[in-house]
Amino acid sequence: MVSYAVVMMYVDRSIAPPVIEEGEQYVFYFAYGSNMSTRYLSNVRHIESYNSFSATLHGYEVRFNLEGIKYIEPAFANLVASKEAVSYGVVHLIKKNSLKSIISSESSKYKMKEVNVKRADGSQVTAWSLIGVQHDNSAEGIPSKRYLEILIEGANEHGLPPDYIDLLDNTDSTNIPVLSEMTGVVIYLMVISKSLLP
Repeated sequence: MVSYAVVMMYVDRSIAPPVIEEGEQYVFYFAYGSNMSTRYLSNVRHIESYNSFSATLHGYEVRFNLEGIKYIEPAFANLVASKEAVSYGVVHLIKKNSLKSIISSESSKYKMKEVNVKRADGSQVTAWSLIGVQHDNSAEGIPSKRYLEILIEGANEHGLPPDYIDLLDNTDSTNIPVLSEMTGVVIYLMVISKSLLP
């Protein structure tokens, strides 16, 4: 099996910033989970972000209520409709055909939906985002330490509100020594391989 160190060298590798291509179609994508991290989006999902900025989405809250692998990767982030709520995330400018790559490398528990998000300067943009289709609104799971650390990385990278970063920092997480590391390798390899499919 590929070692954890080898996989993390690939995940953490340096990549030159992409350049806008004339004639290419681009769309905004609102990320609130692991895809907030530019490193993760680029190095694991193989999706280039040509511009990224923090944003808020009103009428939704981020919840860890999408079930994963019990004990190891128990829960993943999801947007749940809630009238008075505000969710924080990162908008990436990506190639339009990259939306297909995001969907194919994600669980079938998600679908894409257009949402209106607000930038820090108050302006609004329309973006695509993932919404869970198989979840329990009353449930709140515990994410893995590995997964939660990627969210915190993305939140810090793009300057999400300190209170929200503190909330993520204080969110309970699970980690089983060795087993969690091995599972992390498998998850990275699965996402990487799916993202490379045409």
